[in-house]
Amino acid sequence: MKTPSIKKYKYITIALVGLSIGIQGCSKSFTDLTPKGSITNENFWKTEADAIFASNGLYEHFNDDNMFGRGLFWFINASDDMVTGRTDAGSAAVRNFTATGAESRINSMYKKFYQIIQRANTIITKVPAMSISDNVKKHVLGQRISCEVMPIFICHNIMEINVPVFPSLQMQI
Repeated sequence: MKTPSIKKYKYITIALVGLSIGIQGCSKSFTDLTPKGSITNENFWKTEADAIFASNGLYEHFNDDNMFGRGLFWFINASDDMVTGRTDAGSAAVRNFTATGAESRINSMYKKFYQIIQRANTIITKVPAMSISDNVKKHVLGQRISCEVMPIFICHNIMEINVPVFPSLQMQI
């Protein structure tokens, strides 16, 4: 009688491992694609901490030097209050009131202002329907108003850009 070779057992072992992996791969939990590490509208806007986290996100760009540091400072260049020694076209366009918004000195500000406004508009659509305390709701909605008004004012009155304003803000102003 012939003894089975090790090669034969190796193939049987590989086949059994492959079969067990294949069977486990067909289970429902294997194809569960619920995001575990990313924030979506479905898994956010549930707790007071979520609302506070969202209102804190409004302040992200307020520390950006291209906005409230040197960014808005370039608009003072278009007045008699400041004289720059720079001869580049971007500075001259702001100074001469011919800026198009594509100048390197000011081109990122509108995008960042619009992000603040968009985040504030999202807060006003999500927070009122949340099951959280009234104090936290009032705090978050108050933060939204104070953070949204400044970018709208700057875009509309200084940059002369029309900004989409959420209807509830129009009633509150």
